[in-house]
Amino acid sequence: MEYAVTLINNKTAPYGQLFPGKSIGLLILNSCDQPLLAQYKLLSILNNGLLLDNNTSVNVKGKLIGIAGPYSSSISVAVSDVLSKFGYVQVAYASTAVDLSDRNKYPYFTRVSTPDNRQTQAMMRIIKHSKYYSEYIQFVYSKGTYGEAGRDALRQEAIKAEVCIAQEIEVDDGENFNLIKEKLRKYPFAKIVILFLRSHQVEPITSALNDIEYGEFLFIGSEAWGFRPNEFSNKPKLVGSIILALQLPTNNNFTNYLRNKDVLTDKSNPWLLEYIAAKYNCHVDTSFDKTFTSSCGSNLKLASSSTYEQEIWICA
Repeated sequence: MEYAVTLINNKTAPYGQLFPGKSIGLLILNSCDQPLLAQYKLLSILNNGLLLDNNTSVNVKGKLIGIAGPYSSSISVAVSDVLSKFGYVQVAYASTAVDLSDRNKYPYFTRVSTPDNRQTQAMMRIIKHSKYYSEYIQFVYSKGTYGEAGRDALRQEAIKAEVCIAQEIEVDDGENFNLIKEKLRKYPFAKIVILFLRSHQVEPITSALNDIEYGEFLFIGSEAWGFRPNEFSNKPKLVGSIILALQLPTNNNFTNYLRNKDVLTDKSNPWLLEYIAAKYNCHVDTSFDKTFTSSCGSNLKLASSSTYEQEIWICA
């Protein structure tokens, strides 16, 4: 967000004609991936203004152009419920749930990512028109807007393709994911299993599924898994799975922007130090958290770590 606003305010091409004679500001809210918290923060700021460090408040409602984000579909639904009442435009960059396309429910919502019904259409084409064809499939999906919208879209596409869903398995955080493979084995004839999982559930669930016999099931994963091909590196039983992903370009200009930021002096982003500590496995001398024993030093660059990888939706 800082990078985008900097480009606009510097009138960098192709943004030179935006907001002529004016500059824009930004306010970043951390939803903590909690729908109710996102709504609370939004309503608090819209109704009471933004409380500054000097105990004064700024009226945000009259200055707000719109909202960019959030990331996940469930948070976007919660935010849209609030913004629709105030008439503010929302542009989500990674929320793919089909429900959000309903203009009656979400009149001010728009997005730049492809909705999930396109994924389910592609999944059915893979099943129907390839050597993997089967009349029966199983479906594992995350509890919440993303997974449930994917479930509903898959049901519709399965009817069109004349494919039967032998079983639907809903998974939630905190469950014993090892039970999933035992549930799948109740329908051994339905070897194709579609995984529609939220991004943070991909790793623990695929790890649990890696205990199956090789070839016992064929997995087809949605884009939350497709953007994490490294999940296969230590899961040999899952080799041969099919994963879907949007083709998104990388933004080298943004990477250069990160390299030029001084982590130790930049006070505008409270998450920078936490990010750098996690990437380099070190601690900053001024930070309270010194979980990592080695010191980070004074010449740190955000995009220079060997583990640096650009966020997949940065150019969406």
